[in-house]
Amino acid sequence: MQGKEIVKIRVILRHSGFTIVELVSTIVLLGFGLAMFSKILVFALSESATPFDDIRTTALGQAYLDEILSRRFDENSHPSGTPTCYTLVGGSACSAPASFGANMDPGENNRSKFDDVDDYHNLDEGEGAVDTTLSDADDTDRTGYDGYRVTVTVEYAGNDPPINKGQTDAKLITVTVLAPTNSTGTQFTAYKANF
Repeated sequence: MQGKEIVKIRVILRHSGFTIVELVSTIVLLGFGLAMFSKILVFALSESATPFDDIRTTALGQAYLDEILSRRFDENSHPSGTPTCYTLVGGSACSAPASFGANMDPGENNRSKFDDVDDYHNLDEGEGAVDTTLSDADDTDRTGYDGYRVTVTVEYAGNDPPINKGQTDAKLITVTVLAPTNSTGTQFTAYKANF
């Protein structure tokens, strides 16, 4: 009986390996799976910059809006807001849209001198702009925003917000931020009321 058991063990040991066909098939399947995994990984890594740029775009747009909204409504408005710049309340007339923009008022040749919201009209800073650096309210360069561009437009809102009493009661501020991964830009808008 012992001889038969030894024969059985030898038979089992002889058939326990892989054939060359099985090895090649396994290598081909593993190679295909690894190729698919690497394609998924490359796609995920290429898209990982987008959320980062979205966060930075939002932070930059909000920073510009906060800066602009902290200024008074108009050159002819009192710094405290009253009296307003329209004649019904006793102030002088509000600025004409043609006078919106930097350098229209004496001494306003840089951002630190902007004192009302319409001074920011046609502001264009960053990648591809005339002023290639983004700056803050003190006219200090912002770091870490390579490839970003910010444009600002300011216009009278007219009857846009229905709470207005007249054509010059509010200004619509539009800040557009272009990120390196978004060539169309993201717009941020706010109203500054005349009060």
